Amino acid sequence: MPTQNDERIQALQRVLAGNFPRLQLALEQLQRERGERCAEGWRVRATQAELAALAGVTRQTANEWLRAQGLRSVYGHLLLR
Repeated sequence: MPTQNDERIQALQRVLAGNFPRLQLALEQLQRERGERCAEGWRVRATQAELAALAGVTRQTANEWLRAQGLRSVYGHLLLR
């Protein structure tokens, strides 16, 4: 029997999957426009809020997607590997 937490996880997975193409395209655009190579891979001068606005999603959704992709955000930058 699924728990309430399992239902929340499934709902989050549906939201992230539905927004994946928009977030991926927005991140690729930001990488082209503002990306620079660094020791960790790529550093993109953009915030989660900028990524979210470009993708047309909430900042929270962008944050959850970044975490699910294993990407990090630091003050004013997104770190891509």
